Amino acid sequence: MSGRQRALLGAGITLILGGALLLAWAVAVGQAELSLFLIIPVVHGTGAVTALSILLIFVGFAVTFMSLSFGNFRETDGTPEEGGRKEWGGVILLGPIPIIFGSGRSLRGTWPLLALAIISSLLLLMFILAVAR
Repeated sequence: MSGRQRALLGAGITLILGGALLLAWAVAVGQAELSLFLIIPVVHGTGAVTALSILLIFVGFAVTFMSLSFGNFRETDGTPEEGGRKEWGGVILLGPIPIIFGSGRSLRGTWPLLALAIISSLLLLMFILAVAR
């Protein structure tokens, strides 16, 4: 990871944490209310503090994702790299159901599938508990 990537990643995480702390303060002083819609947290409130905290969190996520993608781009002369095979992939969570796609072998291993099964089970359990109330 380059120095520029580390700086952007640190800035993104700092913005997210700062926004979360500011949002917690807004909830504590009564400028914002936090509630759950099924399992999705919903924040609503009045005042500049609430708006600023949500803005900081969104900007922090954007900066963090940008920092992670900067290291993947390299200048090439148009010829294929020797011995290098590009892999791609991802996971989409539709509610508690994971959909895995891609060409990478790392997505097909035991540990990623086990982690996704645990996350899906926890999300499903939280949903059932929320509906049962």
